[in-house]
Amino acid sequence: MNSSLIKLRLSGFTLVEMVVVITIAGIIGTMATYFMVNVMQGYDDQSRRADLVDSADSALRRMQRDVRRALPNSVRVVNEGNGNGRVLELLQTLDGGRYRAAPPGLPVNILDFTSADTDFDMLGNLLCTTNPAVTGPCASYTNHLLVIYNLGQVGADAYTGTNVIATGTIAVGSGAAADGVSDHITIAPAFQFAFESPNQRFFIVDTPVTYLCDTAAGTLTRYDSYPLTADQTDIDTAVELLAVGATPALVANNVTACAIDYQSGASVRAGLVTLALTVADVATNEGIRLLHEVHVDNVP
Repeated sequence: MNSSLIKLRLSGFTLVEMVVVITIAGIIGTMATYFMVNVMQGYDDQSRRADLVDSADSALRRMQRDVRRALPNSVRVVNEGNGNGRVLELLQTLDGGRYRAAPPGLPVNILDFTSADTDFDMLGNLLCTTNPAVTGPCASYTNHLLVIYNLGQVGADAYTGTNVIATGTIAVGSGAAADGVSDHITIAPAFQFAFESPNQRFFIVDTPVTYLCDTAAGTLTRYDSYPLTADQTDIDTAVELLAVGATPALVANNVTACAIDYQSGASVRAGLVTLALTVADVATNEGIRLLHEVHVDNVP
């Protein structure tokens, strides 16, 4: 037999060998695909859960920041008016300090609680004069409110707009107090505060802030820039808040459940706000629930 013919026969593959190779390659490919799919699915699941956690955590931290800055005894919570969630309201403090109750200076520089007064010296300085980057310039306080000894009770409730909260124009004189260092506060028109603070504390607050959890709409929304409202149930729905001119800002969506509870404590210790939020992925219906507890300084 020709030697070239022998080499030709030895250099090829049989059909059986090709079938075996294809079969083995298919098995290996299937196994590799199976492991890759699991890895990719695990990555997708982890990314989805991380997004859910981030959404809920960001919302709770935003609420937590506002609650910690709440005017003492101004936090209040009710059920959402349509029965779909909870509503948290508070008055947010921008600045504050202690008013002077004794000399130096003339008696006119001391806040008068027996009649309407227009101005007083404070001890030290406001943040707006020492660190405007934190609260903004003092001139921005002209549209804000000054509060002394809010107890959140009848006769001493800032939300009623009487007795403890002056709604006039506030002006701050930097270093204009009798000692030449402290700030001097002017209120126009004159106002008589009903109660002295045992700690001589006063607060400058912004408009009310409301967090409305609406599980029917699947949203948590923050509202601000609306007037004081004595009865919270008058502004416990989105429709009612918008009707009084509130400005909405979406904080979280895909909200399926929320729990907001408030234990007021006493005026000598902190209250406690408990915030729990559940958000879910629309496609998979998978949800996560986060809980934060926030202490509130209620010493007026």
